[in-house]
Amino acid sequence: MKDISSHHLDINQLISIIERHEISNFRLDALSRLDKIRHPNEQVLRLIESLIVTEEETVIRAKAAETLVKNYLATENNLIEWIFEHEMAVLVFRSILDVLKESMPQYHETLEQRLLEKYAKIHHLVPEECVFFRDLDFMISETSKGLEIDWPPRGDGTPEQREMLERDHSSSAWDGFMFYEVNGHVKNLNLSESGLDRVPESIGNLRRLKDLRLHDNNLKSLPSTMENLTQLRNLELHKNRFKDIPEVLLNLRKLARISLGGNQIGLKSKHARSFIQEKLIGKYMDEGIDHDSAEVLGFIELLKGSTPLKTNDLELPFDHNDFHEMTEYWYYNTDKHGHITELAVYGEVSYLNMTLIDFLIKRICKFGHLEELYLYDCGIEKIPKSIGELRFLKKLHLVKNRINKIPSSLRSLKQLEDLDFSYNNITKIPRFLKDMENIRFYYFGHNPIREISVPLVFEKEYPP
Repeated sequence: MKDISSHHLDINQLISIIERHEISNFRLDALSRLDKIRHPNEQVLRLIESLIVTEEETVIRAKAAETLVKNYLATENNLIEWIFEHEMAVLVFRSILDVLKESMPQYHETLEQRLLEKYAKIHHLVPEECVFFRDLDFMISETSKGLEIDWPPRGDGTPEQREMLERDHSSSAWDGFMFYEVNGHVKNLNLSESGLDRVPESIGNLRRLKDLRLHDNNLKSLPSTMENLTQLRNLELHKNRFKDIPEVLLNLRKLARISLGGNQIGLKSKHARSFIQEKLIGKYMDEGIDHDSAEVLGFIELLKGSTPLKTNDLELPFDHNDFHEMTEYWYYNTDKHGHITELAVYGEVSYLNMTLIDFLIKRICKFGHLEELYLYDCGIEKIPKSIGELRFLKKLHLVKNRINKIPSSLRSLKQLEDLDFSYNNITKIPRFLKDMENIRFYYFGHNPIREISVPLVFEKEYPP
């Protein structure tokens, strides 16, 4: 039979199905029928007790607990106490509390406090902060029925780990655990790649939180209670579904690092622009960089989620061919007048939308004193004609992008010496490159070239 809904079964037959059938849906259906038997029944009660104590399937235990609370609570308080002492499955607790919330609010409050004490003991946290983990678990248990309270692995609290977590923003610092606590307070929390489409309001209870990872989810907004996270310094939101920076973040005065690449945020997005103006561009303008250029650097910092290096911070000699090892970094340099002369961005913006990439490249092409430009793995499909306005440009590396055509305006770059378009989608190399006298080197390796008018790799030899 496909189901038991069309069959008239007595209590003994329903109990037999629950105890012996192999298919969970049949067993749940039978339990639902027993749930509707309102008069006390010793046989049903003994079955419920057995399921709560010995049943392996979480969904069955949860349904049994729900039936117990609905029909036998008056006589079976001890069994409820046993559940809150020994049970670990989130779904079971949620089933009990959902029933009690409307029918017995005072008892609901008592058991809710018992559950928070259980969380506090397991996670070594103060009860106030356990509210967030309880809410998070209840939310996740909607889809993950087998979730248990002790699933988020904690940091072990060693001095070495503490130093790594407070100073190192790389993903390796998070290996093996979800959160890190000090003296019962969460300092670092990693909810990346968790399939979240919302964040519980109670995240505002984590008032000592300094580092929060929410990247690679489906978030469109953040709760207003995050304004309570006054100690938050680092926030990763890249690869979500934001169209602007959540307004609540503008009020977090200690927030120093935020990553938002891989969202639909543009430089003209209202709160993004406010964030850049208030928190990011000042340090660039202090170097003498003009406002518009500083705004672009601030936008890159916002997308990358990392502060830039200066060329004198790099370990030289630096090989740009090792860009795959530099994906978390970007850098720039200026002359004594504050003009940007060098800019390099390595990866991790390739998941931007094309409109935003085009907009960003056009703004970079207004850096009138730029001499070196390195944009590796940035998802660029089209080089704007305005690149010809970079009259001081000597080195241009647009490696591992999606470029399929080289604009004729490139011939205006009279000082260009070094050109690298490797790893793109270029099918034709323009002949005018032969006539650009200052070019010493150009490279077109790893492109689907169909029309070869110049060598793929070219380097002039100069007399000693």
